[in-house]
This record gives sequence, C-alpha cells and structure tokens, in this order.
Amino acid sequence: MKLYAAVGKTDITDVSAKMHDNLFAKILLLSNGEKTVALISMDYICLGGGGIGVISKAFFPALKKELEKQGVCQVLCGTTHTHTHGRMITDEDVILQRILRKVQELKDELIPVTVGVAETK
Repeated sequence: MKLYAAVGKTDITDVSAKMHDNLFAKILLLSNGEKTVALISMDYICLGGGGIGVISKAFFPALKKELEKQGVCQVLCGTTHTHTHGRMITDEDVILQRILRKVQELKDELIPVTVGVAETK
C-alpha cells in the first residue's frame, strides 16, 4: 500500500494579542490515494469552551463537515497547552477558513512516504 503525506501550519494568532510567539494550527495530512485523514494540533488550551477557551463546541463538527467536503474522511484535532492570559487566537470562523485553506494546499503537496519501525537495545 502506498502512503502519501504533507505537513503544514497556519497562523491562528489574534492580531491584537501581544504575543512573544505566534500560535498555529499544525496539520499532518495522510493519504493512501483513496482515503485522506487529517491530524491537526492547535496551539491553544482546549476545544469546546467550557469557560476555559473561546473555541465553541460547534467548531469541531463544523471543521469535520467542511473537511469531508474536501475529501478528508477522518479528522483528529487536539490542542497543546498555553497559560497566556487574555485572548490569544483569532475568531473561530477565521481559524476554520485558515485550516480549510491550508488542508486544500496540502492535498496538492502530498508526497510518497515510507513508514517503518525499529527497536534499539
């Protein structure tokens, strides 16, 4: 079975935030030529709000629905952790559009890859 991969990132920082380093959504796209999956890691505290973050519970279902329209059959989206005070990321709809645009770009950048495992002693 052939495997193809592409990686990229898109900036999700709020332009008004006073940040030392920008925040990103990092994407790994994997495909066997028929099915494509996306692994997304966002530099943020959490998805789904709950009083902690500003990304609503509606974000992930909307992301998944839009990625399915692009031919992505599975999505795994998680967050890293941050302790910065105040608003750090841009609006949710902007994040969604940036991720969708980057995934579309990555589909054109898929290259053949080999996966292997090794054991060391």
